[in-house]
Amino acid sequence: MLAAVVATVATLGVAVAPAAAALPLSRYYSLESFNYPGHFARHANYLGELSTVSSQLDRNDATWLLVPGLAGAGVSLRSKNYPSYYLRHSGFRLRISRSDGSRLYREDATFYVRRGNAASGSAWLSFESYNYPGRFIRHANYHLWLHPIDRTQLFKADSTWAARPPLA
Repeated sequence: MLAAVVATVATLGVAVAPAAAALPLSRYYSLESFNYPGHFARHANYLGELSTVSSQLDRNDATWLLVPGLAGAGVSLRSKNYPSYYLRHSGFRLRISRSDGSRLYREDATFYVRRGNAASGSAWLSFESYNYPGRFIRHANYHLWLHPIDRTQLFKADSTWAARPPLA
């Protein structure tokens, strides 16, 4: 089945190989949008959002500790200001929540770092779900979602990020 997913992903023109330059783990990053410069992936009211940052709270909410994936592969993103909370998907909506210790939680909070879907080069990244291959973290209407690959340039742009130095 995985081979079929990889073949489908490849035909859609979305990167399936690991990122050109692996991000060092156990460091803080802020994820800036490819197509909305100055907008960062953050949490607000426990939900994944895309916004500009202006306050210290905004900067904290948009800073993530990149750690080894909770599912035993890939990476997980831990909130800076809620250190026992990780970015995960639930109902394909991105949010932060505290681990309940379940396998599902660990898998929902694990992502593979891929080359950017919209741009080549080591500066651009995309995050593919561990437990839903072919679905990537994407912003839509300023909310973060786990969306399946589609052929549009908009999807590719919405699912591409730059790992910037931490804002907080």
